[in-house]
Amino acid sequence: MRKEIISKFFFFFLLSFWFGLSDEAYSKNLKLKHPYGILGESFGILNSEDVAINDCQAEPMPFAPESTSYQYWQCFELTRSKLYCDGNKFDKTEKTRVTMMVISEKKDEQTNEYLARRPIPLSSCKSYLADWRELTRNEKYVCVSGSLIYQQKNEAGQLISHWTFDRFKTLRGCQSYFQGGCSLKYQLSHDCISQSTK
Repeated sequence: MRKEIISKFFFFFLLSFWFGLSDEAYSKNLKLKHPYGILGESFGILNSEDVAINDCQAEPMPFAPESTSYQYWQCFELTRSKLYCDGNKFDKTEKTRVTMMVISEKKDEQTNEYLARRPIPLSSCKSYLADWRELTRNEKYVCVSGSLIYQQKNEAGQLISHWTFDRFKTLRGCQSYFQGGCSLKYQLSHDCISQSTK
């Protein structure tokens, strides 16, 4: 009985070790194929299609404060990340309450804020929040894609990077600002000419 328990434990340990190595190897291969599309680690969440979708929008380029058209992926610990609805005002044109959807991540001396492109109905923001809760449930990391708007330092000297939100993804699934934003097939059928698929 004891030998059986030890052998099962050893088997699961080897499986965990092998899958950990394969995730790391997969991430390295992904960065070789798409050297500019992912800033930092992807933790096995992203795949080649995720980065190829970004190539639909703009020519891939190394990250710099001036590179404001290309969308980059960044992955964050969920314990440091949140999605929230900022504000609640009545819009006479939309004839509904509107808000800004924000995904915020804070680590050490740096903050990343991903903002919706414009104020959206409060009901839409609540829908994003429900999707966020579902897709991040029991997950450790979340990856967010967007293009840089600008960077600034606050009074305490902390760097704040403001990004335009495009989509977020966990191992449970993906949610996008635009219809079909998580599907390369959809993008290619709507006039995307991805550099990654050439």
